[in-house]
Amino acid sequence: MSKIDLELDFDAILNRIDVEMKPYKPAEWAKKLGISKNIVTNVHGAIRQKPSLEYIVAVSKAVGKSVEYLLWGDITKNDKIADPPEITDLLEGARRVLTSGNPVAFSALERNIRYFDQAVEAERQLKAIKEDSKQQFAELKELLLHEMTERKKLEQLVDQMGKTKKIKKQATG
Repeated sequence: MSKIDLELDFDAILNRIDVEMKPYKPAEWAKKLGISKNIVTNVHGAIRQKPSLEYIVAVSKAVGKSVEYLLWGDITKNDKIADPPEITDLLEGARRVLTSGNPVAFSALERNIRYFDQAVEAERQLKAIKEDSKQQFAELKELLLHEMTERKKLEQLVDQMGKTKKIKKQATG
């Protein structure tokens, strides 16, 4: 079987993925994709390693964009992965309300959508802060343990110096 040239532009692929990743920190992005943070760092860090097909598929599933779009940038009518039926039903209901011509219903739905959108975003930000806090706490704990160890060594050294002085004093005295 001969090798097929897919004409992939990995810089363009990474740029398209970077656009999708932009609102997320690396740890959040890794969690969203269900992969390790190291993979994200390898692909999006200074090294800019070529993403694997598994990584591209994970991005596709997580952001609702087709693999074809991520690979070649082609925008097709099948660009978005189909929503589950319950979401489709809700979107259709919202569309009916918004196009009904009823300004009260329109305004109420718009306010609710904006409110819950803000609530979801606030929750995402709180989760990110919580993760950052956990990491900072772990680093602080490690630093404190190191400082305690160093302090204990210093105390032992001071104690040893005191014993040495006592011995010298006894020897000369």
